[in-house]
Amino acid sequence: MAADWITCIKRAWTEQDFDHDGEYFKIKGGFLLPKPVQQPHPALINAGNSEEGRAFSAQHVDFNFVTIATKEQARGLVTDIHQRARKHGREVGVMSYGLVCCRDTEAEARALYQRIVDEGDWEATHNIMNLLGVESSSFNEQIKQFGERFIAGWGGFPLVGTPEQVVTMMKELADLGIEGFILSWLDYYEELKYFGEKVLPLMKQAGLRI
Repeated sequence: MAADWITCIKRAWTEQDFDHDGEYFKIKGGFLLPKPVQQPHPALINAGNSEEGRAFSAQHVDFNFVTIATKEQARGLVTDIHQRARKHGREVGVMSYGLVCCRDTEAEARALYQRIVDEGDWEATHNIMNLLGVESSSFNEQIKQFGERFIAGWGGFPLVGTPEQVVTMMKELADLGIEGFILSWLDYYEELKYFGEKVLPLMKQAGLRI
């Protein structure tokens, strides 16, 4: 259904008075005005780690947004998504997300991360993980790690350490093919100031920002 829908949307962005006879949507004389400023259309992002999600991204969008647990997993997802897209004669980028806990010392950064985990709502976290099908008695330690990441940043990759360590981790992920990364913090008001002063200059030096 999503594939049929996005086909209609792309046609509406690029064609005028088109007919579409799909499995789920049927359109006669379809049109959309004004057309997008971006040509041929805005960048499209799909969030999907599953087999179906990656297959959809390979055929229909510009970027696949994934959840990554390890750098090894990131490498595998990037390779898989690129290979799938090329089978359709396309190029699809990969993006992800994570929590930033950055302080002058690694000990301070890890203490902040641990405080977030310790004070988190574990009952709510387990409920969410159950709904998402993450829970499994066979992987208790892994489930605990997933739980910590859900509390800290909705399952995102943790960037914990000094400004130099955080930028090194970002560069490693970028080198693996992660082209974009959504960042979150515990306290945006205070931590964004610190990030702008201490981390952004290092990101520019590393070629991660213009």
